[in-house]
Amino acid sequence: SSSTYVDTGLTATITPTSAASKILVMVTADGVYATGSTSIVADFQIAKNGSALYEFGSAGNSGATSLTIILGSCAVNYLDSPASTSAITYQPYIKADTFGQCFFNGTGAATLTLLEITA
Repeated sequence: SSSTYVDTGLTATITPTSAASKILVMVTADGVYATGSTSIVADFQIAKNGSALYEFGSAGNSGATSLTIILGSCAVNYLDSPASTSAITYQPYIKADTFGQCFFNGTGAATLTLLEITA
């Protein structure tokens, strides 16, 4: 129910083998749902080394009219170009965009996968 992003509990670290590499950040979650408002929206954010990297606004908007909305499986992906060979930590965050509450991984599995793409 926070108006600011909260930690989903997922975190992963990768050390690129080349500064030219790109990192594909993939987040999936079963059981994302919301309560307390009609047409509630779950916003996702990817953070890199503790700082916001990219926001996926209005992800999972159901447009339903009930007060409990099952958003089901959600996935967000981001291709990062870190230009580094140092260890990088990525974390997904979630917040409710409208009045109500969003729940991440309420009934299923959640994963955070990092894939290095080399040139």
